[in-house]
Amino acid sequence: MPTRPQRVVVVGGGAGGFAAAFCAARLGALVTVIERDQQLGGTAVTGGVCHWEPGVGGTGIAHDIYRALRRRRQAGIYGLGRHCCAEQAELRDYPGGEHPLVPGRGYHHTLRRCGTPRGAGYPYAWGRRHWFGVSFTPAAMATTMHRMARGAGCRLMLGRSVDSVRRASDAVTDVVLDQGDVIPADWLIDATGSAHIAALAGCERRSGREAQADFSEPSAPPLASTQRNGVTVMLRVTPRHHEGRDPLDASIPPQCWWREHFPAISAVELPDRSWSINMLPSMDGCEALALGEAAARHECLRRAQACWHHLQTRVPAFRRMQLCAVAPRLGIREAERVIARYTLTEHDLHRPCNAHDDVIAVGDHPPDTHGHQAAHGELAAPYGIPLRCLQSPYHTNLLIASSAAGFSAIAASSARLTRSVMQLGQAAGTACALARAPGRLPCVLVVQRSLAAQGVVL
Repeated sequence: MPTRPQRVVVVGGGAGGFAAAFCAARLGALVTVIERDQQLGGTAVTGGVCHWEPGVGGTGIAHDIYRALRRRRQAGIYGLGRHCCAEQAELRDYPGGEHPLVPGRGYHHTLRRCGTPRGAGYPYAWGRRHWFGVSFTPAAMATTMHRMARGAGCRLMLGRSVDSVRRASDAVTDVVLDQGDVIPADWLIDATGSAHIAALAGCERRSGREAQADFSEPSAPPLASTQRNGVTVMLRVTPRHHEGRDPLDASIPPQCWWREHFPAISAVELPDRSWSINMLPSMDGCEALALGEAAARHECLRRAQACWHHLQTRVPAFRRMQLCAVAPRLGIREAERVIARYTLTEHDLHRPCNAHDDVIAVGDHPPDTHGHQAAHGELAAPYGIPLRCLQSPYHTNLLIASSAAGFSAIAASSARLTRSVMQLGQAAGTACALARAPGRLPCVLVVQRSLAAQGVVL
C-alpha cells in the first residue's frame, strides 16, 4: 500500500473524470476535480446525451451510478422500436431509430452489443431481441454524480479551468488555474475530451483520419485527412395534451439547406417520459471546428429547429409533443487524440479481450462515424483496451482518461462511448490511488485485481 495517500488531480468532470475521481477517492487518494462547467457529467449533462448505448463495457462504476439512479427511479432501460431499416413496413415508417422504454429488462441486458449474425443490411430483428440501453435525465445524472463525488471525499472545483502546468524532469508537479491557484499533483489525469491538459504538458497529438499506411487499418483512407466525426446539438421533447406544431422562427428555412435531405434521428425515451432527439449528425466535425464552438452551436441549433419542424410535419406522433430543452453544449464525438505509449487501432477491435497483458477496459461497439460513409460492421466479440493507451510516453505521472486517449480515429469511434470511457477513468483512478509513489504505477495485475474487486469485468 502507499506510504501516504496520493494527491490525484483530475481535470474534466465528465464520464472518465468522474469515474477516475470517485474511484481514486474511494481507494484513499486525496482527489481534486477541476471542471469548467458548474456541474459534473460532461456530455451526458451539458451535452444532453442522456443515454448509454448497449455495450460490454458497462460494468464497474457505470453500474454503481445506475443503481444510485434506479433507487430514485431516475433511470430506465430502453430497447429498439420502430426503425427505418426494419423489415416490416409498419415499423419502417420512421425517420431513423426509435428507442422506447421497455418493461421487464434489467441492467445486465444492456451489457451486449457484439455477436450479431453475419448478413447483409441492418440487423434489426437481432437488435430488437438483444440491444438494450440505459436512459436518464441530465439533471438526475448531474445530481447523482455530485452526491457520489462528495460522499467519496472529492474536492470539487467547478466553473474553473487550467491555464498551465508546471513540470520537473519527466513529471507534472502542479496545475495552475485560471485565477492563479496552484494545485500540486502526485498524479494528473486528463479527462478532457480534447486532451487539453496533455497538450499543455507538451504531449504530441493527432487529429483527423490516419492514412492506411500509418497502421495498415483496412478501413482507413489511402491518404490522411482532416475529417472528423460529426457533432450534434441534442433536443428534448415532451408530451402535450393537444396536437400542434411548435412555431418555426421566420429566419429559419423549413427545408434542409445544408445537405440533400434532413438527417436521420435517434429518439430515446427518458424515465420522465420525455424524449431525447439526436440528429445523426447536426454538423460535420470539420465544419464545427472551423466555425468555433459558439458559432457552430448557433448554426446547429438552427438546423435542429428546422429538423424538428420537419419531424412534426412528417410524423403525426411528434405533433403531440413539444420542444422543452436544448443542450447548452454541443455533443462532440471527436477531437484531438494523444499519441500514447500504445495506439489502439482497427486491428485491436478484432482481437480477443486478452490480446494484451495490461487490459483495463473492454468494448464491443462497432466503429461509429457520423457525417460520412465508412465501411464498418458489427464486431464478433469484445476487445480489450490496454493501460498503455492511457499513458503519456513523456510523463511518468500523467494519464489520459477520455476518448482522446491513445486511439486511432477508427478505434476512437468505437471506444468513445460513455461507459467505455468510464472504465478508462476507473482504471486511471485506481492505478493512481494504488501507486506507491508519484510516477510509479503499481503492477498492472494489482490494478486488474482491484478493478475486479470493484465489479469491473475484463
